[in-house]
Amino acid sequence: MPKAKKLPSGNWRVQILVNGKRQSVTAPTKREAEYKAASIALSRSNVTDLTLQAAVKRYIESKDKILSPLTIKSYWQIYNLRLEPLADMRISKITALDMQNYINQLSVRFSPKTVKNAYGLVLSSINLVHPGTAYNVTLPAAKKMIRSLPTPEDIMDIVKGSDIELPILMLMCLGLRRSELIALRASDINGHFLTINNVMIVVNGESVMKERPKTYDSTRSLHIPDFLYQRIVELNKHGDQFLFDFTAMALYRRFIRLQTEAGYSGIRLHDLRHINASVMLALHVPEKYAMERGGWSSNKTLQTIYQHTYSDAREQVDNAIDSYFENIAHGIAHDKK
Repeated sequence: MPKAKKLPSGNWRVQILVNGKRQSVTAPTKREAEYKAASIALSRSNVTDLTLQAAVKRYIESKDKILSPLTIKSYWQIYNLRLEPLADMRISKITALDMQNYINQLSVRFSPKTVKNAYGLVLSSINLVHPGTAYNVTLPAAKKMIRSLPTPEDIMDIVKGSDIELPILMLMCLGLRRSELIALRASDINGHFLTINNVMIVVNGESVMKERPKTYDSTRSLHIPDFLYQRIVELNKHGDQFLFDFTAMALYRRFIRLQTEAGYSGIRLHDLRHINASVMLALHVPEKYAMERGGWSSNKTLQTIYQHTYSDAREQVDNAIDSYFENIAHGIAHDKK
């Protein structure tokens, strides 16, 4: 796809060939001009006989300037690994039965979420060429995962005195994503407040700094507790220096080794964010503030995915409910005597 050029007016222009005719596309920004040009080129070219694989490739390329590098990376993974057995079929020939068989085969190997994501990309790619296409198919039902979270005390015990104590505690106490933690610079700290401006992700083996976090609400400011702030000051980092000089994978591997040494296992870095959300639930933090602190745009995500009840607290709730009904039952039994 040709690159956009800036005009004297300040707008951006892309010139493309559509069915042999030159056409100009203008927009206020470079990204918007290139996106519009890609969409027009795809929708007006003779693509009715594309294979599914070709249609998906065109769709990904049309979104390359718009979506995050991580999303594009996930799309290419689907393109390379999860299009069989439809990859070589002409999209005009794909039936609902073909699509259902595709979903069924994916479901044998992958989780319901992965299958849903693959189908979503496939359907969007087909609709870019044939708008309005729909299939009467059934996706696998989501499976509820019940995880037993470690307590904050467990985490502090694991990393106490280690070289990763500060970053691990920041993940847990501030509810950061690991991509946000790795991207932190000294300039993001202003007194006891931390502003999340960037994320660092890995695309094709290379670290990529992304200016905007995962969602609009991910850009947020967090108050840093004093015991963490003093440790940050001791790092003696300034300006655009990164607070931590390691990758997310290096941090995870070190965390796993410390878990093993302390007699724990299976704790993910992302579990620390779950712990933070669960602590807010236990402390009865109003949902509005919990969403602001964690950078969630939907309370559904906060409630159904991140907020868990700790075993001890859940046991107290269970005991209270059991006692309530047991007292009623005993009272009725006593009255009948």
